[in-house]
Amino acid sequence: MAQSNWKSVKTFGLSSLLPLFTALAIELFSSLQVIVNEVDVFPSSLGFGAALLQALNVAVTTPRFWIIAAVLTSLNGLHLAYQHVFKQQIRASWLRYLGSLDIALIVLLIAWVWIMTSMFVFNPDPMRSQPLEPKFDIGLMVQQWTLTLDYFWQFTVMAAVVFIYYWMNRYQFIRKVLQCLGVYIYLLSSILWLLITYPIFALLILQLPLNIPEQTLLPSEDHNIFAGMNLFTAATVWALSTPFILAFERQQNAKEVAELQQEKVKAELKMLQQQVNPHFLFNMLNGLYALCLTGSPNAAPMLLKLSDLLRYLVYQGQNDRVALSEELSYLQNYVELQQMRIGHRCRVNWTINVKDEGINIAPMLLIMLVENAFKHGIEPNPQMGVIEIDAKVVKEREFVFRCCNSVASTSTPKLTSGIGLKNLRRRLELTYGSQHNLRSEQSGSRWIAELRITL
Repeated sequence: MAQSNWKSVKTFGLSSLLPLFTALAIELFSSLQVIVNEVDVFPSSLGFGAALLQALNVAVTTPRFWIIAAVLTSLNGLHLAYQHVFKQQIRASWLRYLGSLDIALIVLLIAWVWIMTSMFVFNPDPMRSQPLEPKFDIGLMVQQWTLTLDYFWQFTVMAAVVFIYYWMNRYQFIRKVLQCLGVYIYLLSSILWLLITYPIFALLILQLPLNIPEQTLLPSEDHNIFAGMNLFTAATVWALSTPFILAFERQQNAKEVAELQQEKVKAELKMLQQQVNPHFLFNMLNGLYALCLTGSPNAAPMLLKLSDLLRYLVYQGQNDRVALSEELSYLQNYVELQQMRIGHRCRVNWTINVKDEGINIAPMLLIMLVENAFKHGIEPNPQMGVIEIDAKVVKEREFVFRCCNSVASTSTPKLTSGIGLKNLRRRLELTYGSQHNLRSEQSGSRWIAELRITL
């Protein structure tokens, strides 16, 4: 448990520092490029170590580093929140959407809009001053806020065009055309869509005020909306977005299938737990009926004991987990109830070595083994029968429950079949998977049932 927690801490720490290291690497590379351009020979005239230290000093003092780090850290936070939501199975659809591919693309497009806006604000007459100097000056953007807003909305329109291509590709062409009609129809419809829409969007971008007669915002940089470069750019956006969408859709489908499987397992577990109640109740009511017919004085105390057991079934038996101490206490009450019904024909020896009060277990598992011991081992035996119950926790959190009962020499026990034991095996398989081992077999004049669970 401690190793698992330490591994989680290390993973969280690494994922938290990774955005900072990435932003630092980006700025460090950019600063090294500037330094190399300022010297004639590198690294002879300026040692590599000195250049690296100078670049590092420049990188961490630029506002751009902190902005990139903040954006990457925010994206990492959204990613971690999305993973947490999925693991905890929280049904908050809006929180799930924050970690979706749509939001990731929107954040990247907004970052691109801000970068382009900053470069255009910093460079006077940007359409005629190509190429632009990459500069991000927040103070200048705030000072010239009207110009910033003017550039911002125009680049937002261009980013919206990219998002429309992505959205149509994902939600219309991949989810409806590709999944329903196949690859060939998807390719043909995609080509048709691109041929129809690329001049329309090009015409829309030409209406932006930034365009000038000698330079436009189109990829072709001219006023020809049918230029091949415009079609090539649209097709590139379409083609690049497709593998990301397909990978994300596959991941989402896998998660949805896992969720459905979990819901199915939960429903089956609930059904199996509900089957335990009548199975146990029928046996006890039959025993109580027999005592009433004979006028036994144990009938009233037995009825009171039975009400306590039923109260546990109602309030605790439907839970996913209960305290192990409560389950063992319930088991002891059940044994006392059975001894009241059978009388002195049975002796029960208890050995319980469970000290950890924080251990939980699925309810109504142990009762089936003890019930089988009474039903198939004690009741058919006219002689004195013995049941030995041993419950302990070994290693760290491995619970071992062992129930041994004497078997009459003339009887043929059938402890490996029946509704109760089949129910138990299925519940163990669904609840604990490979973390359990159930053994039930005859050894001489005794029947031994042993259950091991890693809690």
